[in-house]
Amino acid sequence: MPRTTIAALCAALCAVAAPAAAQKDVGEPLEHFFATKTVDGQLRQRDDPVARVVDDFNADGRLDVALWQARDHAGRRGGPVFLYFTRKDGRFAAAGSILADPDTLFRVVAEPGGGTRLLVCHSGAVTRGYEVHGFIVTELPRAGLPRECGAEVMPEVERLDMARYRANGLQAWIRR
Repeated sequence: MPRTTIAALCAALCAVAAPAAAQKDVGEPLEHFFATKTVDGQLRQRDDPVARVVDDFNADGRLDVALWQARDHAGRRGGPVFLYFTRKDGRFAAAGSILADPDTLFRVVAEPGGGTRLLVCHSGAVTRGYEVHGFIVTELPRAGLPRECGAEVMPEVERLDMARYRANGLQAWIRR
């Protein structure tokens, strides 16, 4: 194949390749969460209850935050749970969302080679799974997931008091 053809083919591929998305740094996860839209495409209401789980989702020794609202899960078996990973400097990185059942949520499982798996459970069975390495979250194929969630305790779900949040901010809520 002539060099000009190869160069033209490479240029064409580069022109249509999607650029890598920059990771979104956020100082206040709850503020970023309120800037997202609901499953129905509506603006989030600050008076709607917000649920939160604080745990080390990516096994880096720092507490991370998961946020969601019940209206995203109403009438559905699962809905979005937004993940925010803590950076070394105390800021957060918006890592996107996973689909989870708000009643049983997910279990964090440390992987021997580093990173974690987030196993979404429903009635004791694993329905979805996500692999977490650093700040990257990837959905796992269902065929490779365990059948059962196991007996480990799921993270504690907290219901945020929105009046207290407006007075103190989310940083005051993080357990150290």
